[in-house]
Amino acid sequence: MVGKGAKIVIGLTLCVLLTARTASGQTIDWCADAASEGSVYEAYYGQETCIPLCVKKSGNLSYDGNLGIEKVTLESPGVYPTGAVFQYPYDEINFPASGVLKTVAGHADTDPFKRNFCFTPQHGEECVYTACFKGKDNDSSSSATSVRCYKIEVYNQALEFTGAEEASSADLSKEVGPKNGFSMGAWVYPTCSSAGNQTVMYFGSTRDFATSLGTDTGLQVRNAIKYNTDSSGESTFFYYDDYIGTVFAENKYCCGKWHYVGVSVGSDNKAFLFVDGGMAKSQVTGSRNTIKFDVKSFETASRPDNNLDGDGQGTFKVGHYTGEGFKGIIDEVSVFDKALTSAEMHSNMEKRDLSGSENLKGYFTMTGSGFPLANSAGTATLTNSVGTPALVPKAIPTMIPCVLGLQHSVGPSDGSCPTEVYGWSMSDGLATACSFGGRVIGGTYVDDKTIKCETPGHVSPRYVNVLASNDAGTQFTTSLVGKEVKHLYMESSLYVDGNGGGAEADSVCKDLPTRAVTFGGWFCPKCGPPSS
Repeated sequence: MVGKGAKIVIGLTLCVLLTARTASGQTIDWCADAASEGSVYEAYYGQETCIPLCVKKSGNLSYDGNLGIEKVTLESPGVYPTGAVFQYPYDEINFPASGVLKTVAGHADTDPFKRNFCFTPQHGEECVYTACFKGKDNDSSSSATSVRCYKIEVYNQALEFTGAEEASSADLSKEVGPKNGFSMGAWVYPTCSSAGNQTVMYFGSTRDFATSLGTDTGLQVRNAIKYNTDSSGESTFFYYDDYIGTVFAENKYCCGKWHYVGVSVGSDNKAFLFVDGGMAKSQVTGSRNTIKFDVKSFETASRPDNNLDGDGQGTFKVGHYTGEGFKGIIDEVSVFDKALTSAEMHSNMEKRDLSGSENLKGYFTMTGSGFPLANSAGTATLTNSVGTPALVPKAIPTMIPCVLGLQHSVGPSDGSCPTEVYGWSMSDGLATACSFGGRVIGGTYVDDKTIKCETPGHVSPRYVNVLASNDAGTQFTTSLVGKEVKHLYMESSLYVDGNGGGAEADSVCKDLPTRAVTFGGWFCPKCGPPSS
């Protein structure tokens, strides 16, 4: 995998037409160094990925062929895109809005003719793409190569822990002044495991000096965020330091789901533990169901060991403390050299990218091919200090999912039809949601490519766009992914002639047999004369 600036991979399909002869009798074909048909490219947020394209006139490579390469935007069923790489829902061509064909140095107008299709995923473009291309002879409208299609998959990358690994930075604590406030936060996905404490991240100290009063261990745990599961199986987050002890969140927070967790400590020692938001928020607009959150206030004088005394004993560690290793996934770790307000932390929770934020000293997006992982806000890198946490593809709630297809593209106009929505970058976050023609309804996460929603009713038959959201409808699928998926609402009342069986008004909704339902309606039998 490539690194992650935004962590994501995009699937692209590129197409080329059959080799044809030019007016001069020469043929146009793909070069040997052009990307092979059906190649799959990974891409990540903010990082450029390019597909090499090259066409030539095979009769004479020194000839100025007046060649070109262009996008193919319409599918040819059974011809392109085809094959195992382009199975539904990846069998339709779509290009990212920011993708461009770039000139290759030395090949601006030559034979062979080279171009690179390059794409740097932006927010709203973290999807999978099927991009197709063909080479052409600009002097002959009938001469073109075969169509080649490519798949681009945009991924987000995160760190996965099994309880035995640790990532750490030896220099990050030096960036946090002891007289200043500080804040840290991260997206955290605890897996469901046995009871006990798990360490998400902490500032600590390895001080161990003999003094006349005894050994100065310097408060080994200065500021920590941890996760606890009790003997009954209920879980929550808590703050801990060796100075004041523990501060638990008020609410319970389940495992197997993403949570945004942070802590902020001011210069006046006033602090708070932040979990999943700084204010009440509905699961979807108009719903009475709200998302649980915590802003738990406390006070502490404990600070990261800044190395002002020159001992270099300050540490910052992720995913591990002796006997309290974390099991799950951690992403988007941020550290600020100032105290954030709960509103500022809430705003950070909703942002895809924190780069450039004021007083940001550490920002680890977990993008890279291995350790050390880069710090987007400074020079203090993240290394594997105990074992090696795995770099895994995993969508997070701040990503905007794209919709690629539906289990049921047709349904009754009165709604209530459960259907799977297929897409990319879907995340088990605070509240998934679907929109059918602007009517928003809560969804259920299945995996990073599927969520399940029950269609909301519409007053009359209509054709509507289907969108998806990872964050309770704050951000929905955008037009940047170059694809629209529609659902057709149809009337449920059908005419039945009585010959050879009947009709099922809602037969498109195959999930009905698994649900508790009540049927009823007005019926008008067509009565004939009585039989003699």
